[in-house]
Amino acid sequence: MSTEDHEPISEKDRQLIQMIINQPALANAQIARLLDVSRQAVSERRKKLEDEGIIQNYVFWNIVPRLELTK
Repeated sequence: MSTEDHEPISEKDRQLIQMIINQPALANAQIARLLDVSRQAVSERRKKLEDEGIIQNYVFWNIVPRLELTK
């Protein structure tokens, strides 16, 4: 799929993408509240961005070092 096949990315799309990058575990309902749009709008837009290949293969990895305190 070429870039001509994609519709332009809106500011809300950019905000959605940034939220997914920064906090991939956010649910659509949480994103909807933060963007002041409906949950359905987030779901539809996220699906469209995935179908277009703009968002792909995102995984939430909780990589927090586990430290043991010793005396």
